[in-house]
Amino acid sequence: MDESEGIDAGEARAIRTRLQAIYDVVPVGITITDPEGHIIDCNPASETLLGITREEHLSRRYDKGWEIFDEDGQPMPPERFASVRALTEGSEIRDQLMEVRHPDGRSVWLSVSASPVLRDGIGVVIAYVNVSELVDASRQIQRLALHDALTELPNHTLCLDLVDQLIRSARRHDEQVAALHLDLDKFREINETLGHGTGDHLLKLTAARLRELAGPNDVVARFSGDEFLLAAPGGDPGTLARQVLEVVATPVETARGRIVLTASIGIACFPEDAGDAAELLRHADIAMTRSKASRNRHSFYNADMGRQVEETLNLARDLDGALENGDLQLVFQPQFDLASRSINGAEVLLRWHHPQRGWISPAEFIPIAEKRGMMTAVGEWVMRRACQQLHDWGRLGLKLPGRLAINVSAQQFDHPDFIDRTADIVRAANVTPESLEIELTENSVAVDPERATQVLHAFQEMGMGLALDDFGIGYSSLTYLRQFEVHKLKIDGSFIQKMVELESERTIVATIIGMARTLGLRTLAEGVETAEQADLLAELGCQSVQGFLFGYPVAADEFAREWLGKPAQKEPA
Repeated sequence: MDESEGIDAGEARAIRTRLQAIYDVVPVGITITDPEGHIIDCNPASETLLGITREEHLSRRYDKGWEIFDEDGQPMPPERFASVRALTEGSEIRDQLMEVRHPDGRSVWLSVSASPVLRDGIGVVIAYVNVSELVDASRQIQRLALHDALTELPNHTLCLDLVDQLIRSARRHDEQVAALHLDLDKFREINETLGHGTGDHLLKLTAARLRELAGPNDVVARFSGDEFLLAAPGGDPGTLARQVLEVVATPVETARGRIVLTASIGIACFPEDAGDAAELLRHADIAMTRSKASRNRHSFYNADMGRQVEETLNLARDLDGALENGDLQLVFQPQFDLASRSINGAEVLLRWHHPQRGWISPAEFIPIAEKRGMMTAVGEWVMRRACQQLHDWGRLGLKLPGRLAINVSAQQFDHPDFIDRTADIVRAANVTPESLEIELTENSVAVDPERATQVLHAFQEMGMGLALDDFGIGYSSLTYLRQFEVHKLKIDGSFIQKMVELESERTIVATIIGMARTLGLRTLAEGVETAEQADLLAELGCQSVQGFLFGYPVAADEFAREWLGKPAQKEPA
């Protein structure tokens, strides 16, 4: 008997036998080094995952002889390997994503964790699993979400990023960037008279013609419906617009006869008309509207078209006082378990009742608040009021099933005191953190992933739920999902709207749900408006839903009566 260990020799041998069996059959690759980094042992799974024999493996060091690449496709320097960092830093490294190239040219994506031991002749233990399928799914989502399914051109989201890159380059080289917003004239009539099959053929043909006309550094994108964008650095935008009109008007022979398309083009230029990509595209769109009045022509943006901008400025000024004046209001939309159709949470949403204009859509005033740096104040107001409402319901004996989801903007998330301020609000309202769910967009956490990890971990420690909102419309990254350990993915409603009719949207939704299932995350589909959508989501394995089919956003009192069982107030006698 070894009294210091508390087990006898026979039991120790049995334990070693069991551990060796696990070591030999587990589908996780395991590599062990000595304190100097020489590989001294590896298990059978490592041969498959690394594409080399045990003998080749044991002849290497942990930092030499490997072809390892980062997520961006660049070679990863050895000092960044999880194994090297664990040994040099003396701390555990978890879930590092890397691509390992095999000697035969194949590659595998591994999630690598490494832990320093530094005793009994062991330096570091490295464990790695194959996550290639998850990486492929993540990239498929990004591809589908950032490109138009019909033409395979970049969509608006990706276009905005590409034009921003053109502008950054133009600033360095003192160049102009012209954005041409193109709208095909009377295209709805073509769809209605010749059918959508012919319409789709013409859209694909137009996309191909624009790609052929565009230069190697130009951006060609398709927006919704029959709208395209061509952005080009340098050159004469007027000449380019005339070339576009000529190319678009090239006759097309169809089974129903010859078709000649025309287009309306709006032109805006950086730096004359706009200071960033979003403004450039917006002004090109405004100019296109002017061309649409006459058709088959191009128009340049000018200050006279900026009345919309002036209206936006007036709205921004009014928004400054909306918090103090009580013009901002909260509404609550129920969320439901798709299997039982019972309420399992709610999302708090912000509404603005303007004294003169009435109700203003969040899609109109939220971008203004973001641009003016107001979202921290607005977000804290929402959180404070939402927590207070939960407390008020509790005093009435009303309990919300599940959590109340509160959206957090990138500005609010980036505030250095965000954690403390949120904790203070929750404490002051006397509600439990477990009753709340923080909703974040991918953009909020992607700016500074290291800080984001710390912030989200703090909220997890408090007991709050974490949801990634609008998943699929940004640069969805598997690394973020694994690193931030969110609990739920909210599938953007734009995919749900067309998923019954369009296979491409259905594929995106199915891929997101499948990836979430693999990662152990819950899924909630937003914007569910029809029974067909709900049935298809149930078939795909989505767990929760939110949308007009199940419940509209309503004021707190109405929500309590309809969903929390609050008795209706009696009319006075």
